[in-house]
Amino acid sequence: MEQIEQEPSADFVRGFNQGYAIHKHFPDVAEELSKVLENVPGDHAQGIVAGHQEFEREQTLYISWMKLPDHYDDLTPDREKGIDMDMDDPEPEP
Repeated sequence: MEQIEQEPSADFVRGFNQGYAIHKHFPDVAEELSKVLENVPGDHAQGIVAGHQEFEREQTLYISWMKLPDHYDDLTPDREKGIDMDMDDPEPEP
């Protein structure tokens, strides 16, 4: 059975944006606000919680990305920097 995606309400979007911005600038306040609003019904409150969660998710991904070693390209032996390779020809072009 396929799910039907609905456009979020204007209140949810407004709350999402507010929750995201609050977490970006005031993370301690956002944490407490998210705890308080977690079980409050209503699109605006749920949007604030979702915006807070999205910011945390993005921060986690960013931190994970930053932990990749600077020599990441050196760890992949198949790739040569600056050289284009034809998929049919295993030899790199000069």
